[in-house]
Amino acid sequence: MTMLDEAMEKIVALQEALMSRFLEREEAIEGSIVALGCRQHVLFVGPPGTAKSEMVAALTAAIKGAKYFEWCLGKDSKTDELFGPLSIKAYQEGRYERVLDGTLPEADIAFVDEVFNANTTVLNNMLKVMNEREYRNGGNIVRCPLITLFGASNLLPQGEDETVLAAFTDRFLLKYKLNYIAEDSNFQSMMMLSGPLQMPEVTMDDLRLFQEAAQAIPFDKDTLDAATIVKRALQQEGFRPSDRRWRQVEDALRVKAVLAGATEIDPERDFDILAHILPPTPEERRSVGKVLRKTIDPLGERVAEALEIAQEQMTLSLADPADTAKATEALKKMTASINDMRILIHKSPGSSRRKVQNAMERILKMKNGVVETCLGGLNVA
Repeated sequence: MTMLDEAMEKIVALQEALMSRFLEREEAIEGSIVALGCRQHVLFVGPPGTAKSEMVAALTAAIKGAKYFEWCLGKDSKTDELFGPLSIKAYQEGRYERVLDGTLPEADIAFVDEVFNANTTVLNNMLKVMNEREYRNGGNIVRCPLITLFGASNLLPQGEDETVLAAFTDRFLLKYKLNYIAEDSNFQSMMMLSGPLQMPEVTMDDLRLFQEAAQAIPFDKDTLDAATIVKRALQQEGFRPSDRRWRQVEDALRVKAVLAGATEIDPERDFDILAHILPPTPEERRSVGKVLRKTIDPLGERVAEALEIAQEQMTLSLADPADTAKATEALKKMTASINDMRILIHKSPGSSRRKVQNAMERILKMKNGVVETCLGGLNVA
């Protein structure tokens, strides 16, 4: 086994461990790993208590040797909080410098909560660190080791703030909307979690090998043609991502391929992450995702539709558990979706089979939840 093989084994194990701990966060966790692989930034939007900071802290704690910085901004936050206090010694010598020990400019990975509360001075300094990995400390330019900055907010900027912060928001390549756990089985699993987090360890050298392997993946003509088709399809639906955003897509797709253990990009397998990159906000992810699947991954669209039907039927049934007729009808539709997934599993190529299998297992869980809650465990579908 090569050093790269060992590194990727640990990184994939870490991803799986995080997914088993933070339920219904699979896409956000994958996006976080991808961001580390291509040195980009991630934005989480969602209400308090959706494990945003805990998830990032667990990920970072598993990367041995990584310097971590975490802060929650308020409307009155000062520059000192992220970039350190003024150096009294330097000030006495006529220099305006900050003491950077333990601050954002020294971090490999950072988490900034309520990130849109930053005032103009803090915002401009953050942008410099995020974009150029530099911080001007007095008369010196400090090179920053930052790999990924994770930002979080309860809400996206609105109104005038949206215009002012548009450039800052755009610096987050990947954007995810996090909600409270929806499925009953996952809620119960979450309630039963106990003990400290046990995560596989990844070293900074492992992370470097991961990044280098991603850079070696070609962005070939087939991938370029697929991206062009997607661009046209999105334009027809009114989405026009910037040229800069399209260029950034390349590195994310390379990382996706490496995570899959592949040596080339597969649009059907890898393009799903574009639903978190190309939309200007997380709220538009579903619309962009639908265009992507219809254009590149018809199988994925079929799976997504089956999951949407199951989710809708489960929600309707659990809203009125005493209505057995409604529950029975929901079970019939879920059973039809499960049978459809079983057929697709046999027809799907190896790279897509797991996607279908996962969808079928999720629908089975939803179906069982309806049976237990609405029909007392008696399956009449």
